[in-house]
Amino acid sequence: MIFLKESLTVASYEGARMAAKYDSESEDVIAKTESMLSIKDVTNATITLSPSDVGSAQRGDLITITVSAPCNANALVPLKFFDNQLITAESTMVRE
Repeated sequence: MIFLKESLTVASYEGARMAAKYDSESEDVIAKTESMLSIKDVTNATITLSPSDVGSAQRGDLITITVSAPCNANALVPLKFFDNQLITAESTMVRE
C-alpha cells in the first residue's frame, strides 16, 4: 500500500503543477492526473479539484487536487488489514 500512497501523491502533485499554470483548464488537470495514475497502474481512482473550475481561479489562488483510490482494487495480494480502505493524497499549489 506504500506504492499506492506514493502513486496517488505523485499524481496529485503533477495535477496540481498543471493546475498552477496560468492558462490551464480543469480538463488539462484531470488528463494529466489520469495519465500519471495510468502510468502507475492505479485503478478506480477519484480525482477532485478545488475549485472545480480551475480556469476560473485567479493568480494567487490556492488550487487543491485530491486523488483517492480503493485498496481492494489496487492490491497486489489480498491483505485483510486494508480491506475496504480508501487511500487519499492531496496537493495544493498557488495559481501562477
